[in-house]
Amino acid sequence: MVTLHQREVRHCIENLNQSDTEFLSHRAKCFMFSHMKLMKEILMLEQLSHPGFIKLLGYCVFNEESDTIDLSERGVIIVSELRTRISVYSLQTLIWREKISISCIW
Repeated sequence: MVTLHQREVRHCIENLNQSDTEFLSHRAKCFMFSHMKLMKEILMLEQLSHPGFIKLLGYCVFNEESDTIDLSERGVIIVSELRTRISVYSLQTLIWREKISISCIW
């Protein structure tokens, strides 16, 4: 789900002029790009099946014909299986033998 906590959305909103008469429509556009990126990920996960990827369980696209123009109240939610987050650092510290054994399991 795209919220104000995403870096791109937060940065975009911080750079808006709040005294602008078009503030709400510009604010909605800040959410648009993140929603499109999430939809792209959903389309990719629907087509790919690999043990190394999370499984897409479902998604919900909120009604686009809502009375509000605020995309933070509409948008897209992705439902996926829960996995353990792996940091890039933890992967970099593995020895080659461990890296190869992980890649061969998948």
